[in-house]
Amino acid sequence: MSLNLLCNGCGGEIEYEAGNQSLKCPYCGAINEIAKPENRVSDHVEKVIPLTVKKQDLENRVYEYMASGNYTPDDMIEEAKIINRQFFYVPAYKFQVEFEATWTASFGYDRQEHYTEYVSVTKWTGQGANRRGYTVQEPQTRTRTVTDWRPANGTDTGVFFVAEYAGNKLHESELRPTDLVKFTAIEGKMTDFNPSFLQGVETENFCISESNSFASLKNETNSIIERSVKNHGQGDRQKDWHWSATMSHSSKTVYVPICHAVFDYKGAEYQVWIDGIGSNEIIADALPEDKEKKQEVYKGFIPVIVGLSSLIATSYFWVFTWIGIGFVSAVGSYALLRRYSLIGYSKKIRDSLLTQMKASSNAMNDLSDDERNKLAIAFQRPKKPFFAKIHRDKLILPCLSFLAILGVTIPSYDASHLSRSRITEVVPVVKEVVPVVKEVAPVVEEVAPASKDTNKNKSSNDTISGIWDGEMQEGIGEVSMKITPAQTVYNIVLDAVTNNGSCIGNISGIGTLKGKHMVFTQKPGEEPCKINIVFDGETAILTEEQCMYYHGSACTFSGVVEKGDN
Repeated sequence: MSLNLLCNGCGGEIEYEAGNQSLKCPYCGAINEIAKPENRVSDHVEKVIPLTVKKQDLENRVYEYMASGNYTPDDMIEEAKIINRQFFYVPAYKFQVEFEATWTASFGYDRQEHYTEYVSVTKWTGQGANRRGYTVQEPQTRTRTVTDWRPANGTDTGVFFVAEYAGNKLHESELRPTDLVKFTAIEGKMTDFNPSFLQGVETENFCISESNSFASLKNETNSIIERSVKNHGQGDRQKDWHWSATMSHSSKTVYVPICHAVFDYKGAEYQVWIDGIGSNEIIADALPEDKEKKQEVYKGFIPVIVGLSSLIATSYFWVFTWIGIGFVSAVGSYALLRRYSLIGYSKKIRDSLLTQMKASSNAMNDLSDDERNKLAIAFQRPKKPFFAKIHRDKLILPCLSFLAILGVTIPSYDASHLSRSRITEVVPVVKEVVPVVKEVAPVVEEVAPASKDTNKNKSSNDTISGIWDGEMQEGIGEVSMKITPAQTVYNIVLDAVTNNGSCIGNISGIGTLKGKHMVFTQKPGEEPCKINIVFDGETAILTEEQCMYYHGSACTFSGVVEKGDN
């Protein structure tokens, strides 16, 4: 039974002949293409990418892979054996895609804006027991970044290539060598297919239709178009991208070369796939790691762990110090240098063995004397650097750990002891103080020059009181004294503004006033705070040094007034 088709030109009947891609009308001479099924699997190869990788090239790439890695065993090149080598031509579709896209988006342009923010500030009023605090809102000018958004739209057109593996065999591998097929199909140089290219090389037939192959590339083609569209972005930032595109494509059936090798190392097999055009693309099983070498590298970080642990502990129980950070950084630098030396020495050994392996497979007779000398140097085992000499670790690592502990704990303890200690010292102001308000002027001349601030408070015969503020930095205070024939009752209230907020300390006591020496808790290395009190007639004179310039981590004021000579 014959199958007849109608001519597209004149409508006459044409008898179908099996195997023909088109039929010529015997009446009008028109050429009628025979429609292909949409999911038809191709049996015609149009292009081929010639295989350029030889057996020795494949082996060299495998040995180069063995020489890579930080913790790869040094004897891998010597001990491993390549047990299988394969060269394939596998089927693929290469698509040329043309697109036209329309898009909309919002482009943002940044600018700096000044604004006013109201913050809560605590103020103090009153004296002595009547001293009260209150909160007010004060304006502060700040700066922020504001983005002005503008709508945008446009069109984008372009052409790109994608490829897809059209067989089944490579899907059996867990390494996904199909990615190599896509790379080679796009990057390789195609030529017209000729069966002579396939001699001595295993081939695979097409198993997937062109339409199904292109449909599987939907996510990839969409990503390429989206990247192209977003290249139109302007401003400091973009958002709300929306696009739609129309595509048309043409395809080529192509045979793609790919190479496969298997090597054995201590009973375990490892697969390596490379492209067949001589590029550096490779997909392979992960190389084994030398666990002892890895442990030796990690040992160098023991002093760092010890130092960090000490730093955390001392910061919690005492205080944090930058000196401790310096010691931890020092032992950390040693650990990094040691790691770099150990890994670098291992790579030099493997590179030397790789050179020897390549040289043993090449002809030596054609080499010049200079080339042979260079090759002989490459054969020599590299010298071990100082930091890679692990036999010294039993001495060096414990010493570094001990130094890290000392370098962290001693400065932290000293700083904590200095910042939390309360120091009391008697400062003789006058040798003879019988009447409270007589002949004290010489004392004022001795105290005032060393002070940074002087405040005078009026007194009566039995009471001295007043506000202590003056020009002191970052703080105010009050003084209140009650004088009786037998004793002086005094109270000093200090209010300092620190980095951690306000802190108040009280100094009070009973005794005939002779002199005053106070110490505030401050940072290590700073001069102590001093407050001196003397009398000049009916005026109490307060002088201070370092008192209100306060930065410490504790809000502690301490001090006493010693009983003087009556």
